[in-house]
Amino acid sequence: ARNEPSNKASAAFKAIGNAQETLNSPTKRAAYDRSNYVTRNVSNAPRSSAAPSHDQFAAGTSIFNTIPIGTYVTLHTLDSSGSHGLTGWVTRFNSLAKTYQVKLWNGSDTIVQQTSLVQNITVAIRSFADLAKVMEVGFATINNREDSDQYEARYEASYDWDGTPSNWTLYSTEFVIPDGTIVRLEGLQRKPEYNGKYGKIVNWIEMIENCGHDSSYYVVQLSLTISVHAKMVYVRL
Repeated sequence: ARNEPSNKASAAFKAIGNAQETLNSPTKRAAYDRSNYVTRNVSNAPRSSAAPSHDQFAAGTSIFNTIPIGTYVTLHTLDSSGSHGLTGWVTRFNSLAKTYQVKLWNGSDTIVQQTSLVQNITVAIRSFADLAKVMEVGFATINNREDSDQYEARYEASYDWDGTPSNWTLYSTEFVIPDGTIVRLEGLQRKPEYNGKYGKIVNWIEMIENCGHDSSYYVVQLSLTISVHAKMVYVRL
C-alpha cells in the first residue's frame, strides 16, 4: 500500500535533501552511480567482471573535456552494428582519434566516438518537473538519450519508486547536472564557435525571472582560460 500523502511528502523532502548531499559529495555520488548501475545491469554482466578503478588503465586525458576512466555509459549509436543501448564503462581515451574504449557488460570491448556515449550519472530533479510534482522524486539516473527536438534534449531516466525501479522521460531543463560532469555544448547562439565543444560543469546558477521565464544556466569550463555561460537547453550529456 502507498504511504499517506503527508508521509510521501516527508519522504520526498528527505530524498531531495539526500540527493543534494549525494551530488555535492564526489565520493557519495560515485558510489551511488556505481551501485545504481550494477543494480540495473547485474543480470547482464559476466560474473567475472567488475568496474575498474581509475588507475587500472592508461589514458591521455584532459580534466576539462574528457569523460573520466571508469564512468558508466550507454552507447547511443545510429549505425547498424546493433550496439545502440548497450552499457559498460570507459576504460581508455585515445587523445589523437578522440575515441573511447568501452568495456561492455557482455565482456566485449568497443571503440566509439564521444558523441556516441551517454553518461549514466545521478541528477537532481527540479521542483517544477512532473517527476518531482507527481511522483515526488528528488533524483534519478540518466540511462540514455532519446531522439530530441531541435531545441531541447530528452533523456531516458530511471528512479526508485517505493522500492520499484521505474522509468521516466526528462527534458534537459527538468534536472540539474552535478558539478564536475563533462558535457557537450549545442545550439549556442551568441558563441556558435563553441558548439560541439566539450567542457566541465563548474557551477549551476538558478535564475527564474519575475515573469516566470527560466534563465538558469551552467558555467562550463572549456580550458584553463575559457568558460561559457550556457543555458540548460544548450548542454548535452
